[in-house]
Amino acid sequence: MLYNRIVSFLTKYIIAVLLPLAAVAQAKVPPYEFKPVEIKFSAGFTGLMNDPTHKNGSDLVYKYNGQLFDKTDGELPSKADGFDGTTKRSTPWETLGELINAYREKNFDKILSLYNLTTQDQLIALLAGDKKEKFLNHVSKITKAKILAGFEYKEGILVIYESKELGISSCYMLKKKKKYVLASFNDDGPEAWNLSLYFKFKPEPIAVPLIQTPIDSFGSTETKRIDFKLNKANNFITVCGDKLGQAVLYNIKDNSEYDLNPEPGVVGIDFNKTKSAMPKEYTLYIAETNYPLTMVSEPILKAAKGFTFKVYKK
Repeated sequence: MLYNRIVSFLTKYIIAVLLPLAAVAQAKVPPYEFKPVEIKFSAGFTGLMNDPTHKNGSDLVYKYNGQLFDKTDGELPSKADGFDGTTKRSTPWETLGELINAYREKNFDKILSLYNLTTQDQLIALLAGDKKEKFLNHVSKITKAKILAGFEYKEGILVIYESKELGISSCYMLKKKKKYVLASFNDDGPEAWNLSLYFKFKPEPIAVPLIQTPIDSFGSTETKRIDFKLNKANNFITVCGDKLGQAVLYNIKDNSEYDLNPEPGVVGIDFNKTKSAMPKEYTLYIAETNYPLTMVSEPILKAAKGFTFKVYKK
């Protein structure tokens, strides 16, 4: 009898005390651990702004005191994890966690309270009338958010995060009296733009696709199709010459409107007289990336594979 009472008590204790404590533990935001970090990527991205200050050869190199998260880290807690939407705001991640929770709940007053006074006035003016409702309907779509990175940037912290519903987003924070508050961020320079683009595509190592339908030659007035088998579906195929800084000949995404082969993971390209005007032997280079490219860079040429064909007069 006594044994049963002890078991009953322990069961109730686990349910009433330990399980809620476990939920609280799950609700913790990621640790705040800034240290020197470096981000390096090809300057040949489509959409990148020119940034000579951070240019190093054919790459852009950015160095900060900050924090980078991998695929498994950086997820912000939600109510399902036991998060009640309140923190000490003692780290940028705590403040961001409160913001995302306020987005989900469409709590405009809470959203405003997370910003400094100057930005609060700007938001009220910007979201006047029915704009506020449209804004809340939009941001409340977020189910889960993940921090990608944070950096010391100018006088504050630049944070880049993502959600499945809204994609890549960024925010800016200032530290006021041991708390992090959100603030407006007006920066027309290339640095923040290029970093956001980098995190949007998350560049993977350059690969070499397989040429499924190789050609030896074709007439100067003919069109020949070459199909390229990608290592990963939805990647980009790049065809280029060997001159650094020169525009690439083709940069086509799998399953895009310019892909002439409807098979997933295979990109079809027509080679014709517009790309090979003079009858002679040509050597071109192919590479596969998960991001778009506009110009030939050293990393592309190092990883690319050459293929040769002849164009004869016809």
